[in-house]
Amino acid sequence: MTLFLDVPDVDFERSVRFWAAALGCKVSPSRGVHEEFVTLRQPDGDAVVRLQKLVDGPARVHLDLHVDDIRAATAAAREAGATLLESDGSVPVLASPAGIVFCFVDPGPSRRPAPVAWGGGGVRVVDQICLDVPADSYDTEVAFWSALTGWEHHRSEEHPEFGWWDRPEGFPVVVVSQRVGDRDARVHLDVGTDDAARAAEHHVELGATEVGDGPFWRVLRDPAGLPYCLADHLNVG
Repeated sequence: MTLFLDVPDVDFERSVRFWAAALGCKVSPSRGVHEEFVTLRQPDGDAVVRLQKLVDGPARVHLDLHVDDIRAATAAAREAGATLLESDGSVPVLASPAGIVFCFVDPGPSRRPAPVAWGGGGVRVVDQICLDVPADSYDTEVAFWSALTGWEHHRSEEHPEFGWWDRPEGFPVVVVSQRVGDRDARVHLDVGTDDAARAAEHHVELGATEVGDGPFWRVLRDPAGLPYCLADHLNVG
């Protein structure tokens, strides 16, 4: 899985600078017909975060799912309940039943990124993504992703609004589900760290806005307005 931050043109350059600094990554050369893609290269491990410049539409996160057979994966996804949004070219664009956008692409990252040190004395790494799903479509969405991946889903006893899927060995991130009161489904990144409060101060200095907190996490928005979390966990094992 690769995580794509889709960002409007007006916010693209500062978003690239922010995320490169926030995650301690180097930025690849631009690529694509309109130089609309960049990759955040990890110091150790495969890159899992990329950014795409949008011509129109709001900022969002979409998922690239790396598979051996794109055609077969697309057929299986549609049978499980996905909607095909675009099929021009070699990359099909689909949406889950709740509306989370994803693509099937050729095989990709297989080595988890390692935590990266930052100047405040801690470490951080994107080690988790969360599917934020409205309550009325939550069960259907969980069933869809379980069927698509073949992974078992577990519900948190301590925080019943959360669940997670078992991940295969080497898979770069933990995939979490969250039942939310919002109208629309979305994906947000969780940046694992050894000190979320201190890391949040650093991210605010870089250009993020802090908007809330939880028992062991801080909620922020990046320069393009995308929500994400800094959490006191490091899912790197």
